[in-house]
This record gives sequence, structure tokens and C-alpha cells, in this order.
Amino acid sequence: MAKIPPYGWSTNNNYMNVMGTPSAPSFGYGALPFSFYSAGCVFPQPLYPSPVPPFAALPEIPQPPKPVAENLLPPGIDLEETPIDGSANYLFPKKHTLIHVVLGNHHPWEKPGQEFNFAIMRVPTSMTVKDVIHQLGATTGDNAKNGITEVLELGDGRWLKGISFFAADKKSEKPIADFGWDEKRGPGGLSPIWLAVHRA
Repeated sequence: MAKIPPYGWSTNNNYMNVMGTPSAPSFGYGALPFSFYSAGCVFPQPLYPSPVPPFAALPEIPQPPKPVAENLLPPGIDLEETPIDGSANYLFPKKHTLIHVVLGNHHPWEKPGQEFNFAIMRVPTSMTVKDVIHQLGATTGDNAKNGITEVLELGDGRWLKGISFFAADKKSEKPIADFGWDEKRGPGGLSPIWLAVHRA
């Protein structure tokens, strides 16, 4: 009479003997997570308890409140500051250029590599330099100190101070196109215009 191997004992043909009934092949990895019984039923049986507990939700880390940003945009972009009402249409100038205005009192050539805020604006090329100065918010105090300076980008966070205009200057009464700030500047054309504002 053949001797039945003990429970859990692996035979040479890699089959497990459970209570005298052959089970599914183990392929050398021990018992598989199921057993075949003589009744033909299959009952799932986990090999090992889960070694890692379910992940718990991480506590939310409180974030510091964001500072309220100062409104640095110049008053010249606000229609409420201009004598335009809704009783008539507005005839726009045909030629415009794009200017990049450094916001606040930051002058990029003084602090290379420092980040700053700026705004891109579309300006009529027929607009005088003096009007640009005033519309960018340099209106109070001495006109000899209210002005703008063109800033030339050199790359790698470096900037070069260019030509400056002040509201009291006679040349500031000329249109910006006379100084090369025309429709040829900007995307698809010549280098963009960057301006820094001086306030008295």
C-alpha cells in the first residue's frame, strides 16, 4: 500500500499533497493560494497576511497666506482715467507697437539677475513720449524727474541702460516713432521695447 506523504510535504514532481489529495503545481514556490478538494470546489486562501497596512491619508499641511499683490499697473490702461464715454465710437490709430513696461520702481540694469514684474502694452506710434510717461503713472512732482528709460536685454539676466526721456524735455513732445519705437519692433521684427519708469 502506497504511503501518503504528510501534509505540506513536496514531492519530486512539485505537487503538494493536502490530506492525500494532489493540489495545483507549486513550481518550486510553495503552496499556491488555492487548493483543490475532492468535491471540486475552489476556496481562495491567501499565502501570507499583507505586510503593508493600507496607506492612511496624509494630513494636509497648512500653507501660509499669499501676500496681497500691490496693483502696479499704470493708470493709463484704465478707461475710467480717460475722457472717453460710451456715447461715441473710438477711431483707433492705424500703427501700434508693443512695449514691455517694468512695473514698480525697479531698474533692471542696477540689479542684474533679479526678477521683476512687467506688463506688455500696445501703444500708438503717434503717441508722444511725454504722454507715454504720464500714462505710465509718472505724473506727480517735478517733471524733470518723471521719465522713462529704454532697457536693452543682454541675456542671462543682464540689462543695459539705454536712452532716457523726462517729461520736462523738449524732445519728449515728439512721437515715439521718431525714436525707433514703431510697428517694426517686437514679435517677428526687431528687438522688443523694454521701458523702466522714473517717478519724482
